Amino acid sequence: MFTRGRMPEVQLLGHDVLRAVVKWRAPGRKKWSEAPMLPVDADVAGVRWEGTFTVDAPGRWSWTVEAWADPFASWRAEVQRKVDAGQEDLSGELSE
Repeated sequence: MFTRGRMPEVQLLGHDVLRAVVKWRAPGRKKWSEAPMLPVDADVAGVRWEGTFTVDAPGRWSWTVEAWADPFASWRAEVQRKVDAGQEDLSGELSE
């Protein structure tokens, strides 16, 4: 398993739900592989994420982090906040 000393920080202003993956490419390979990353300090509104991949061959590996706002997950989170707060009329949110 590959472990990097410093965890990447993924940030986005607003209430959008973030998604992130770590992408890697083995030495001599053209195709990238990817695995999901998870926030490790979300409970304190942090920005540190972690993901893993296995380095199983010697050589120069390439890796990067890709992150984006997830519009559907953001919409679901907003509706859930309103349901939890007791809002009964969700017609505006359901029409989006």
